[in-house]
Amino acid sequence: MPGTGKADKTVSAALLLTFANTLTGTDTTTFDTVREVCEAHSCLDGPNFAKTLKAEKDAFLFGGTPKKQTLKLTVPGRRRAEQLAMTLNTQ
Repeated sequence: MPGTGKADKTVSAALLLTFANTLTGTDTTTFDTVREVCEAHSCLDGPNFAKTLKAEKDAFLFGGTPKKQTLKLTVPGRRRAEQLAMTLNTQ
């Protein structure tokens, strides 16, 4: 997962996953799904997970309930996700 630390990698995972879901017709992604991806890529910082994502107000719109929070990409967030995906495709 791209990024220099767990927080950067968590944001990258959320951007890429939400972008992929958008491309398949699903506008929202759950925090739980992002958490699973972070666990799989060894970049989960459990105590700071939600705080890290919620700091990215320019990239995501937040919804759902406290136990079932969701993400949607903003226009700038989609641009960041597209750039990140292109970077990964060229490596």
